[in-house]
Amino acid sequence: MNFLKRKYEKKLKFEMQRPDFLDPVPSKTLIPKWFKDTPARVYDPDPFKGITGKACLPFLDSFTTGYTILLAADIMVTPNAEGGLTFGQSDKSIHIISTRDPKAMPLLPIPKEYDQGHHIWATPCALELPPGYSMLFTHPLNRMDLPFTTLSGIIDDFKMSQGSLPVMIKKGFAGLIPAGTPIAQIIPFKREDWVIKNEPGLLDEAQKYGQRARNTLVGYYKHTFWKKKNYN
Repeated sequence: MNFLKRKYEKKLKFEMQRPDFLDPVPSKTLIPKWFKDTPARVYDPDPFKGITGKACLPFLDSFTTGYTILLAADIMVTPNAEGGLTFGQSDKSIHIISTRDPKAMPLLPIPKEYDQGHHIWATPCALELPPGYSMLFTHPLNRMDLPFTTLSGIIDDFKMSQGSLPVMIKKGFAGLIPAGTPIAQIIPFKREDWVIKNEPGLLDEAQKYGQRARNTLVGYYKHTFWKKKNYN
């Protein structure tokens, strides 16, 4: 059984650009402390109202799906005299984050809550997917506690090396972003053709399932629809 499982497992291959860089890891190993510390229940006289988001499997799945690229070294973010940001690194031989000419992405609207500079992470590894698969690079899902937001992109079956990921730094942030901080989540998916179709009666069917879920204290979605995903 284990042999058959290994035979059909899909592999996301990688090699780091430097042996001292941190490897990508399964995202399930990086569930944030604030989520772990959230109680599954809070007191309420009505037990159906005392359940917190800790019990929401779709929310948990966002933390555990795919793989995560980690920051390779400590980065010190400092405001400069020109009104932008300077990025300090203890190892000057590498450029983990840099600022690029805004002409390279003139249509990118940077929200006012972020520094207006155009910054990029340098991806620290080469990556390869099986044929027929693509991967979504995105900000670590639901990690709004991080002092930056990594923009999203999709790569098809392609040996990617030394790419760049645009990143926006939150306005007013200054200080250390430590090595090991998650900077991008990688979610592989199979490319398939899709169409969208209006389906009369679907809303009624969905509302029936919704009512059954409301009639159950906990676990309806988990036992009826949810499927375990494996990223190791």
